[in-house]
Amino acid sequence: MGDSSSSSGEEDGDAEWKAAIDSVAGTNNGLAKSTSNGDVPTTKRSSSTTTNHKDIKRYQLKAQELLDKILGKSIEIVSDPTHDADNDSKIDGGGVRLFKDAPVGIVFDHASECQGPRRRPRIVPGKELDEKSKKFKHQVESVTVDGMKILTAAKDACQKSLAKMEARDAARKAAVKKEEERVAELKKIRGERWLPSIAKNMQANVLEILSMKIHSLFPLLLVTFEKIRHLKKMLVGYLVFIHVSNKCNELVLDRIVYIYIC
Repeated sequence: MGDSSSSSGEEDGDAEWKAAIDSVAGTNNGLAKSTSNGDVPTTKRSSSTTTNHKDIKRYQLKAQELLDKILGKSIEIVSDPTHDADNDSKIDGGGVRLFKDAPVGIVFDHASECQGPRRRPRIVPGKELDEKSKKFKHQVESVTVDGMKILTAAKDACQKSLAKMEARDAARKAAVKKEEERVAELKKIRGERWLPSIAKNMQANVLEILSMKIHSLFPLLLVTFEKIRHLKKMLVGYLVFIHVSNKCNELVLDRIVYIYIC
């Protein structure tokens, strides 16, 4: 009895597992068919979006909407062959599109190709020139370069520069010689001793002469000072005598006394 019940329970469990696996396989097949036809099940998508909206934040929603606009809401499977990359670059101006509806992201620099002349140049026939004529020879000589002429011109320029340099050296030497002659002549006139070496002696001599003159004039100055003092005393005595005799003003007497004191 117990064995039969356990075996029946195991069979029921196996049957349930098989039924669940079959149901999942059926739903997967239905989804694959619907996606291959280009239709998406709305119920499953709406339920998944409602469950996801609870945990998604605002900036994530905005980013999702931007991605939906760029990538598109549906995936199209196209059996046609893709366009050539060169044609796309020509149409889009040399840019790279990451997705179908995305704007051009990377833009390449346009290669600057050298374009040739579009029109054929019109060559006008010129006048015929005689190779033996003087005009033709003159034109050829003006265009061509002769090596010997260049060498002779270089030698002439070198000689001119050397002559100028020698003239400058000669002028410098003449100036130095003239200065030496002038200095020698001055030494003969003034002697070997130069004026700066005699300046101190000259100053000492001047000071001695001045001191001698002052000493000679000092007695005369003393005599004059003594005479002035004597005259002042005489004048004051005379004024005092006049004041006593009431013939002079007091203000005049004060001025005379002030002059005497000074």
